[in-house]
Order: sequence, then C-alpha cells, then structure tokens
Amino acid sequence: MSGGFSDHAVADATNVLVVASALDDADEHLCRDVLLADGSAPDRVLGVTIATSPEAKLSTWQNHLGTDPTYDFVSVDGAARSAASPAADVPGPDGPTVDRVDGVTPLDVLGTTVADHVEAGTAVCFDSITDLLGYVDEQTAFRFLHVLTSRVRTGGATAHFHIDGGAHDAETIALLSRLFDVVVEAGDDHSERE
Repeated sequence: MSGGFSDHAVADATNVLVVASALDDADEHLCRDVLLADGSAPDRVLGVTIATSPEAKLSTWQNHLGTDPTYDFVSVDGAARSAASPAADVPGPDGPTVDRVDGVTPLDVLGTTVADHVEAGTAVCFDSITDLLGYVDEQTAFRFLHVLTSRVRTGGATAHFHIDGGAHDAETIALLSRLFDVVVEAGDDHSERE
C-alpha cells in the first residue's frame, strides 16, 4: 500500500477524509488506496464530482480498479438544467449512470441526489470538499457533510471525501476532520477519530 496508512483502520472505517493536494499524484494514489483498503475493489463505486468530470474520474478508476466494479456518478455541471430536477444520462448497459445536478446550491438537491444512490456495499468518492467550499461557507459545508456522512453510515456504504490540505487553514481541516472515522494525509500515517 503506497499511502502509508493502516489498511485495517481504513478498511474498517465508514467515512474517511483524504487530505492531499489535488495538484499532484498523491490525491489519486490515496483515492485508489482507500478504495482497495480491504484488499479488493468494491462491487460498486459512486463518484460525486463537483469540478472534475465523471469521464476523467472513470478513466482513472478503471486504470486502477479495472472494469469489474459498477461505476455511477452524481455530477455537478453547468448545463442549463433545473436544479430541482436532476437529469440522468445513461450511456448504455455497460457505461455508468450519471445524474447531473445543475449547481451545488441548493445543497438539499445535491444531498438528496447522492443519498438516493447510497446503498449497502457502495463505495462513495466525494471529489471534493475543497470544490464544495468554493460555493458555500464552512459551517454550511459542515452541516451538509454531517448529514451525508450519517446517510452513508445508516445506508451500509463507505465513503471517502477529498480535500486539498494546501487550500485550507489548519482550523478548517481540524473542524471537518471531526466528521470522519479516519483521516488519511499524503505522506503521513492515518489518524483515527473516535
């Protein structure tokens, strides 16, 4: 494992915070390591993308995990769609389903759309909290993430949430870290949260 963290602690965690710069390969490698923490690829991966395209994320995941997992996405895009009624793009029987939400706000639409996809055995990858904080303040993001991590827990899924550690002060990272079972930082060992 290249992330430098305990496979066991991450594999046993429900919600993981991945702290790494989005500008280098560490973020991508940690994402892969967290998805493979229990020794095998999950059966289903749900990507929640705010600024990254589903196509780019899919390509990266398929390079690391292969084509066996089912891949689906909730993607925030700038298309002129009503935020109240997200559209689903279904490219075919072998391709991922992409539910597109027009804008991060209102957050309840994004949250409901993600929650509709959370089910037992799903590995959720939220990319990223940094992008979310470009649209809402820290306290609003905290409340949203608190609800979403609770939904992941009660739904029997697992999730990891990316944040660019270099883009935020230590207080912001410390506040958000309280929501997660384990914090994985590039170059460091994991930190378990009680």
